[in-house]
Amino acid sequence: MTTKGSAVLVTGGSGLIGSAVIRELSERYTVIGFDREGNPHPPPMAECVCVDLTSSESVRAAFERVRYAYGDRLASVVHLAAYYDFSGEPSSKYEEITVRGTERLLKELRNFQVEQFLFSSTMLVHAPSARAPYQRGLAYYTKMGLSQVEGRNGGANPGTAW
Repeated sequence: MTTKGSAVLVTGGSGLIGSAVIRELSERYTVIGFDREGNPHPPPMAECVCVDLTSSESVRAAFERVRYAYGDRLASVVHLAAYYDFSGEPSSKYEEITVRGTERLLKELRNFQVEQFLFSSTMLVHAPSARAPYQRGLAYYTKMGLSQVEGRNGGANPGTAW
């Protein structure tokens, strides 16, 4: 992962974290930003590939574009796309986008050579805990937090703690 020719895929590229990741990586890598259709778009130093993570067909088409333009090797995939809503109300979009969308993404990535896969989220999705995160002592603070853990676990609901 050292040449400008290496491609890095960032999902959620128009988000606060995603756009910062794109700006940081763009000097060393060719960056592809997966994001939903419409504004805002990822920063201009990344190719924006519009994708609907709730649609297997859309995810497949997005990866066809990546393969056509960049080949089947990705230096890294930084997966930041997720549904969030500050209302606190239940929404099926957590399951559809964060959990099932991650599954769709991983399914298509099986057809690529990926050196590194990073799935990240903000710690704001967890309630405070006396134990450090790596000790698995966190309770889920929001449905977004739970859905991201479910996505990491291939859709399996872990209950209320790791």
